Amino acid sequence: TLNTRNIVLKNFSWTTNLTFAYNHNQITKLEGRPRVLDLVREAGYPHDGYPQRSLFSIPFVGLNSEGLPQTLNEDGDITVGNINFQETIKTDYLKYEGPIDPPYIGGFENSFKYKNIRLSVYLNYQFGNVLRLDNVFSRSYSDLSAMPKDFMDRWVLPGDEAYTNIPVIASRGQSNNNGKLSQAYNAYNYSDERVCSGSFIRLKDITLSYDLPKRLLSNLGIGNVQFRCIASNLLLLYSDKKLKGQDPEFFRSGGVAMPVPKQITCSIRIGF
Repeated sequence: TLNTRNIVLKNFSWTTNLTFAYNHNQITKLEGRPRVLDLVREAGYPHDGYPQRSLFSIPFVGLNSEGLPQTLNEDGDITVGNINFQETIKTDYLKYEGPIDPPYIGGFENSFKYKNIRLSVYLNYQFGNVLRLDNVFSRSYSDLSAMPKDFMDRWVLPGDEAYTNIPVIASRGQSNNNGKLSQAYNAYNYSDERVCSGSFIRLKDITLSYDLPKRLLSNLGIGNVQFRCIASNLLLLYSDKKLKGQDPEFFRSGGVAMPVPKQITCSIRIGF
């Protein structure tokens, strides 16, 4: 924590409060061999020599001429779905993305005071972690499937593979001719193409308060009166564009969890 008094005058002051925390952990000895499926899941998984919750990815190498996703497999071959998710020996081909938990977290607050008026602006941040994007790609969809905006940029015609990494919505013929198509789309969901940064900077709180002059209260038997308004969770100043507006702090929090909504709270405090 670092506190500074930047300006201190008779009727005006400006102070700054900076908080910073760093967390590093590493597994030095782990019994057992994780599967490919364990290492690429969005929750992260412990792996010898890496942080406690580490995320790995299957290397994505682009779409083929039919718009189907191609990845590397455990033998180093480029394939459309020929991947063993249960493999425990040949896992070195997976790409290490980073930790799920942010190693750098903190906050930054500036407080201003002019006579009886106080204004405080607080930002919080985290850096250094990664997130697995939603597993929205599949060999087939139904009328009940929710389609992401990514599909607007999907492969449609031969040659599109030069301009997009969003795979085709597979036809019935493609599904019938390729028995490993489900694995191909799962491999794409768990590929390095579907990873983003979890770093963010958030405008967390703005607090504005006003203290009534004591000369106005002296005859009322009141010690002090303060009017205060707090606006919370106002804006993400920075986050990865691949999230497309989703909140990285609450991404994949599970259940019915939702991001904390924007709030404005006003209060009056009276002291006797």
